[in-house]
Amino acid sequence: KTGWLPVRQSVFDDSEVSATELAKHYAEQVQYPGKRYGSPYYQEMAKAMAPHLQDAINGKISVDEGLAAAEEAAAEVAAKYQ
Repeated sequence: KTGWLPVRQSVFDDSEVSATELAKHYAEQVQYPGKRYGSPYYQEMAKAMAPHLQDAINGKISVDEGLAAAEEAAAEVAAKYQ
């Protein structure tokens, strides 16, 4: 009812849960996993890029400005590890 998915896979075995539209949608989506890349500084980079991307998504800045700012922030983080 809240729109949150259970964190335990075993909860989906409950027929009341598995019959919900959210659970049906989830069951379809998990067939197509999207793997994230791994790096020792993933969290730091994601945190640096997020505000710029969020501003672009929310229309506070243009998409081009958001992408450019996110790229710059990512480059700064990556430079610390090279």
